[in-house]
Amino acid sequence: MGNNLSQVTSVVSIKRGKLFVRVKTPTWRNELVFLKSEIISKLNRRVGKKVVKDIIFV
Repeated sequence: MGNNLSQVTSVVSIKRGKLFVRVKTPTWRNELVFLKSEIISKLNRRVGKKVVKDIIFV
């Protein structure tokens, strides 16, 4: 979703359709919660199938 986002997040794992993402600050975590559905749509569109059903920000 952008260079700024890659600097404050890292993928932990994906299990049973849940993508676990580590976020460096609570402020970014809160912002990403609001963008969750958009992020899921973009990821699945890029992969070409519904792989991610939910994102858990930790």
